[in-house]
Amino acid sequence: MDTYSFTVTAVLKSRSAHDPRHGRAPGERRGHITRGARAGDRRAVLVELTPTGRLTANTIQKTLTDLEHRAFCGR
Repeated sequence: MDTYSFTVTAVLKSRSAHDPRHGRAPGERRGHITRGARAGDRRAVLVELTPTGRLTANTIQKTLTDLEHRAFCGR
């Protein structure tokens, strides 16, 4: 495996993310996401952002964009 290839487990661990196979994710507990069954495929899990999840995601996106701009543009 080269330095740009990662397993799902490695990505989850590196991001302190939750393994969806083991209970509710922190975002779900906080009301940012919902999980449900996908019509026609009981094996699949459909994950959707709630309105507060979308607001939080937008805030995170803006914060990261601003940070990236300051880091690479010197502001």
